[in-house]
Amino acid sequence: MRSHRIKRAKPYPPEHDICPRPRPYQPYRPPSDRSPIPVSVNYFPHRQCNYACVFCFHTNLSSTRLSLPRAQEGLRMLAAAGMKKLNISGGEPFLHAQFLGKLLRFAKEELQLEGTGVICNGSLVTQAWIDEYGDYLDFMGVSCDSFDEETNEAIGRRDGRGRQGMHWRKVHPHDTLGNAC
Repeated sequence: MRSHRIKRAKPYPPEHDICPRPRPYQPYRPPSDRSPIPVSVNYFPHRQCNYACVFCFHTNLSSTRLSLPRAQEGLRMLAAAGMKKLNISGGEPFLHAQFLGKLLRFAKEELQLEGTGVICNGSLVTQAWIDEYGDYLDFMGVSCDSFDEETNEAIGRRDGRGRQGMHWRKVHPHDTLGNAC
């Protein structure tokens, strides 16, 4: 009887390895000549929203938020580390419109940030808020998935009570936002 030996395939070089061997964890260390600087920061003060869109990744409808002094202290630390721009999002930041406005005023007046912005769905922005806090806001991004009510209904853009098609009716009356999308 003749014994058959199984030939083993030659191993691929490491650069061709489909499943590379795990490497031991090594924390990121920046080059010694500089430290990481958080130049632009996205801040999510809460994840609550007045809509319940089926496609949205923000699903927490009962989150908490920091008090204004604690939030300001956090922003102060980021500014000390080099933050130049602040973008506030959520959830829907305008659910807590006064908190949002006070943070933006703090960022511009006390921290002297170069840029501030907010990303929102546009449905809760009021002219009164813009009159009071607009000077502290450099840009506003408004989520506009469609200006067609049927399309908004088809993609699930609906308010927190499950009503579909309300987004366009809420955003459209604001001249400051109606032409923005």
